Amino acid sequence: MKSLLLLFLLMPVQKNQIAEIRNHVYYTNLHLNLYKQKQLSHHDGQSSEGGMSVAYYAKDTLKLITDNTYWESGKEIAQYYFHADALIFAYIIHLKYNVPIYDKNFDYNKSKKTEERYYYENEKIVKGRERGKDLIKTARVLAQSFPRP
Repeated sequence: MKSLLLLFLLMPVQKNQIAEIRNHVYYTNLHLNLYKQKQLSHHDGQSSEGGMSVAYYAKDTLKLITDNTYWESGKEIAQYYFHADALIFAYIIHLKYNVPIYDKNFDYNKSKKTEERYYYENEKIVKGRERGKDLIKTARVLAQSFPRP
């Protein structure tokens, strides 16, 4: 009973945290054209078809990293949003092609799309599946791979 009561008391706090994170994400997306961009190609062997990461900076503050990875059978698009040098949101899109990209029956419109969203505060998951913990490290490593503007 106490845990149920605690859950109901914490729900408004979580909703406020998520609303605040969404506002930061919205603001970042609204101002993307004003940010400096740095690009890095993926290393050989990281994926079968390559990939690229782009970091967006407001002055010298990291706001967003987009990471696109391509394979013969699909691609992954990952977006990592930052506020005050901390990961606040990760949005991952997986596309699985109907057949490998080189097959004559390839049809992008027949791809299966899945999406994952993870919300963070103080490097802890506020909302999202357990896999989101691994994304904190992934985002940190990506952020460190870019030279600061």
